[in-house]
Amino acid sequence: MKWKREKRPVKFLSFGGGQDSTTILYKFILDEKFKSQLLPNHDLVVVMADTGDESPETYRHVRYIKDLCFKKGIEFYFLDKSMGYHSDAWQSLDHQLERNDTIIMLGTKSCTDNLKIKPIYRFINDYLYKRYLFELKNHKHGHKAIVEYSKVYEKLEVFVGIARGEEKRALKATKLLKTRPKWFRESVQISYPLLQIGFSRSDCQEYMNNSPYEICPPSACQKCPYKNKAELVYLYKTNPEIFNYWEKLEQKKLLKNSDKEKNHGVFGTKKTIREVLEVALEKYGDWPLEKLEEYNFSHGHCVKNAM
Repeated sequence: MKWKREKRPVKFLSFGGGQDSTTILYKFILDEKFKSQLLPNHDLVVVMADTGDESPETYRHVRYIKDLCFKKGIEFYFLDKSMGYHSDAWQSLDHQLERNDTIIMLGTKSCTDNLKIKPIYRFINDYLYKRYLFELKNHKHGHKAIVEYSKVYEKLEVFVGIARGEEKRALKATKLLKTRPKWFRESVQISYPLLQIGFSRSDCQEYMNNSPYEICPPSACQKCPYKNKAELVYLYKTNPEIFNYWEKLEQKKLLKNSDKEKNHGVFGTKKTIREVLEVALEKYGDWPLEKLEEYNFSHGHCVKNAM
């Protein structure tokens, strides 16, 4: 299969809108040695898929990053559902939950795969097709351009933000690669720059704080079942409408499955969100909002996104 013209090779940063991927981007902008090692002869493209359930702080930070990338001449793409890279069944998190009268429970991986990973790789395939003009048909939701790129240039390298102290996540991702389709295993290389330079999450926070750019909180969906009790209290106090909607979704799911022996709530137990919140309020309810914000800043992120 032929391509119509050659351009510089490209690498992608899978941007989550949180502290790890933001630090990687800042390092590419500010650290010439870091950039030359990881982008020796490549252009960088930053891409993030919208779950529809990011926190207000994350959406604001994404707007900031989009503007920063524009000023620095870096391509940045924020994939919302209107762009066609999300599937019909997974237009957003709320769309999927309402469509099936269900909830995302602790242990679930489908939301990350369908709302982040798959839209990003659909976009990457489409981007490569347009950038290199590979002669392909029905390219938008396939993977042929990624395969052809890897043949013409090299394996497509995608940077993912996993910091020191989270090596188990990277190990799980490595094992998960074995279950990925053949085209993915043979054409895509996942890299973890923060592990390569030994940056922990606190190192990322310090680096951002010392940079000329803004520092951001961790990124996680508002209705993420991996929230701990302090983060749950923070959501309840800062965005009660989202909490109440989340609780309503859980109640609908529990009612729909009331005849089943196993009918768990968001946190994977018989306890409902409200019951878990009551326990959390006993411990964290007296914390002032500033302390909860500080805690939220130093904790929490989507622990399933490693690709």
